[in-house]
Amino acid sequence: MKGFYNIRLAMLREKNVVKNDFTFSEEERIFILTGPNRGGKTILEQGLGLVSLMASVGLFVTADSCRGIPFRNILTHFPIDENLTINYGRLGEEAKRVREIVTQTDADTLVLFNETYSTTSSSDALYLSEDLLHILKDKGAAVIFNTHIHELAKEIPEMNKWNGKGKIISVIMEIKDNVNTFRVKRAEPDYCSYARNIALKYRVTYEQMKETK
Repeated sequence: MKGFYNIRLAMLREKNVVKNDFTFSEEERIFILTGPNRGGKTILEQGLGLVSLMASVGLFVTADSCRGIPFRNILTHFPIDENLTINYGRLGEEAKRVREIVTQTDADTLVLFNETYSTTSSSDALYLSEDLLHILKDKGAAVIFNTHIHELAKEIPEMNKWNGKGKIISVIMEIKDNVNTFRVKRAEPDYCSYARNIALKYRVTYEQMKETK
């Protein structure tokens, strides 16, 4: 995909929509996506999924160009309303949906994960995410794994020793001079979600809140 963007931004009449390029290939199938809070990870992931869906059903796409064989399945694992987790608990609900997705996935499937396993500790989320990526690599699926688990990207060299189709790649949402560019690029994560920038914006640092006493 060249110059694609999230159609929702156009529907909201957002100005200065940032376009991105993204490519799945036989050699590169799984992408671990990290980056700053409010850096555009979810908007990018949704946009990629929507362009893939439009291409799969023969519609015009929100991209300058889009080439390749459409995915047969497009599956998503995004956070849901907490009221719907009451019977399983939050982690149980996540795990249940992960299992359902894995059973439906094959090499013609695109799977989009957004903060999967964020309901448990970072150490547990790390090994659960590794197990999930391992089986998806076995199946040859195309995957975007949007996560704040930066340590997961550290394990890419080891994960690429697994059997299965294609390599696992680290991509990040770029930030320059503490400003989000909303552009995706190949790079190792910088292990910072820039939470302080958001805290300053909403005036919830200790110093700022002390001023409002």
